[in-house]
Amino acid sequence: MKPWLKLENVSHRYGGILAVDRVSLEIAPGDTLAILGPNGAGKTTLGLIIGGMLQPVDGRVLIEDAQVSGRKAMIRRGVAIVPEGRRLFTQMSIKENLQLGGVGAGLAKDKVDRRLEEITEILPDTIRGDLSRPVSTLSGGEQQMVAIARAMMTDPKALIVDEPSMGLAPVMVDRIYAVLDRMHAAGVTILLIEQVAAEAMKRANKFAVMNRGRLDYIGENRNHARDALSATLAA
Repeated sequence: MKPWLKLENVSHRYGGILAVDRVSLEIAPGDTLAILGPNGAGKTTLGLIIGGMLQPVDGRVLIEDAQVSGRKAMIRRGVAIVPEGRRLFTQMSIKENLQLGGVGAGLAKDKVDRRLEEITEILPDTIRGDLSRPVSTLSGGEQQMVAIARAMMTDPKALIVDEPSMGLAPVMVDRIYAVLDRMHAAGVTILLIEQVAAEAMKRANKFAVMNRGRLDYIGENRNHARDALSATLAA
């Protein structure tokens, strides 16, 4: 299948530190790509580049063979991101956070209202029963679900989720991945950035193992990806 998104020799530096080093990969429509590796491997930086929140110092990001640059351009092309730490407005309500996801993407009010009705359906009853609640009253897992729902307000073709299971109880991890499974079943391409790899590896059909900014493995073989990850973590 022809790739929808491509990275060609992408690099990024923070001062003198090379965080992403000449990474090339391809993502086809409908893929679930797991980007795996230890803390500090460059996973988050790579996700921010794909999401348009960081500009690479070298290389190109292409969608449907057209070079794309910047967050607004990525949104127009159908890329949404749930960043590490969620970045919700915790003193605002659930509804207001979801609305901001649409408004921030430049959607008209009527489209925001329609998407709000559609997206609310993916939330568990404990959340959608009262959208006026401040986000600060939610558990960490519930906040993660709201962050995913906020990203989905733009009706994206691809969703990047950075560390969806970090710090959460297993029951909440299961619920979050159930939401992501629904998104994928609806045709959304999923990029999972995970340090704790078990859940992501169950669902992915493609794997990228990163270490010190480079890809130690890229491909579709789950066993090879697991071996590469084990070797990376043991080094």
